[in-house]
Amino acid sequence: MTEAWRRTAPTPPIRWASASRAGGHRVNQDAVGGEEAPPLVLRVLADGLGGHARGEEAAALVVEHCCALFQQAPSLRAGAAEALVRRAHESLLQAEGDGDGARGNGMRSTLVLLVTDGVSARWAHVGDSRLYHFRRGRVLQRTRDHSVPELLVKAGDIRDDEIRGHPDRNRLLQSLGQPGPLRITESELVTVEPGDAFLLCSDGWWEGVSGDAMAETLEQASDPQGWLEAMLGLLEARPGGVDPLDNFTATGVWVG
Repeated sequence: MTEAWRRTAPTPPIRWASASRAGGHRVNQDAVGGEEAPPLVLRVLADGLGGHARGEEAAALVVEHCCALFQQAPSLRAGAAEALVRRAHESLLQAEGDGDGARGNGMRSTLVLLVTDGVSARWAHVGDSRLYHFRRGRVLQRTRDHSVPELLVKAGDIRDDEIRGHPDRNRLLQSLGQPGPLRITESELVTVEPGDAFLLCSDGWWEGVSGDAMAETLEQASDPQGWLEAMLGLLEARPGGVDPLDNFTATGVWVG
């Protein structure tokens, strides 16, 4: 039976761009990539955890595996995005077990991915790398971090905008490569309208650029690359310069 997401009108064009900087770090532990399997497009971003061994390798590995697995079975079906993430997690555990470190105490990474054909979209994530969905000049929705501060927001103890400066903002509850069960959050199938935009970004990016600033620069940009460059300007112009403790990476996707 034909999948529901294929019973659509001709798909609008999809454009994207990516940017990644080491920030104040010597090593960039973020990774970003994607694949096309027309009419579907995959964009994926990972942030290797700096407090664990081989974070740079972990991020690159999970992006590589997600892209390869997507090419084998591109889909917008429920569970397909989650399956990409879970298999990338398993590949990370396998690579870690083959390395020098003790299993469960080495490579870790966050991950966020988007699959869209320009008419519908689905995404999945683990950790605090985020996806923002924009429509008509505002943030329509964003992923919710698997972190201690996000739990505090849910409990009403802090405001959403207080996550950025919270002392526990780097305390994650879920990450790829962790021992034991992994909780992956997958979205429902979302209808996409011409003019919609998505931003996938690591915590170093969203900590320095607010949702309002993302929307404002989106309205002023003529293409995804210009949008990212405008946000990079905001990051680099922050008081004190770039965050010396983090990398910052994003990929922007425009529909129509």
